[in-house]
Amino acid sequence: MRGVPPQKAQQCLSDQSAIQRLVDMTNKASQLGVQGTPSFMINGDLVANAASWDALEPRLKEAVGG
Repeated sequence: MRGVPPQKAQQCLSDQSAIQRLVDMTNKASQLGVQGTPSFMINGDLVANAASWDALEPRLKEAVGG
């Protein structure tokens, strides 16, 4: 329905190692405080309220010393 052939979708859904990697990434993100997308981390810190460029740009400049 979304452009993925049924055989390819079934192949992805049956790949247990890929599923475990996804579960592990989701758990780690949750532990870091990520609650949704978009989320950004700069130097290991989760940037709050950075869904717009106006909010994110100053934090990026600060991180690179600019």
